Amino acid sequence: NLTKLTKFPIAWQHTLVMSGLKGALSMALVLSIPRDLIAADIRELLILMIFGVVVFTLIPQGLCISFLLKLLKLGADEDPELEKYKVTKAKLKAAKLSLQELNALQNNGEVLRSVAESLRDELETEIKDLTQELENLHVSNELILLEDTIETRVLLLQNRKSIINDLVSRGALSSEAADELRAKYDSELEGFAR
Repeated sequence: NLTKLTKFPIAWQHTLVMSGLKGALSMALVLSIPRDLIAADIRELLILMIFGVVVFTLIPQGLCISFLLKLLKLGADEDPELEKYKVTKAKLKAAKLSLQELNALQNNGEVLRSVAESLRDELETEIKDLTQELENLHVSNELILLEDTIETRVLLLQNRKSIINDLVSRGALSSEAADELRAKYDSELEGFAR
């Protein structure tokens, strides 16, 4: 993992080791030994030994894998409050975008003012209620606050990279300086991926 461009999280590495994926390759290699290359009894002994290792990696390690996944928090059920937070946040985003679209429709004369005002009131009330619900979830669950903070930081770093690209395309920043800044932001983003 030290020389790889794409780093795999340590939890994934532990899962791969524990899942026994290495046994299948060993079995394929030992079965591919030609019969005339070594004595039949030695070949059979190798097959038996490898089969024993494969069975060991499948049974005991296979029985432990669900415990390991729970321990490493991989594939675990999500916190119900966190799921509620994500749904509420999606509803809030949809309501805000609907409000923007309603305003654009009214400005283009595609919706009557009285209809737009009525729908705007509904959307603004929904936005207010959803915003309050998100605030309550933030206060009651530190995991939600942490998740939101990380998500926002990632979005801001990605935005900074986009701004850097724009500055380079306009000639306001040299490629060397941009590469340095991108590397800094990529490093910070990688820290959030772990």
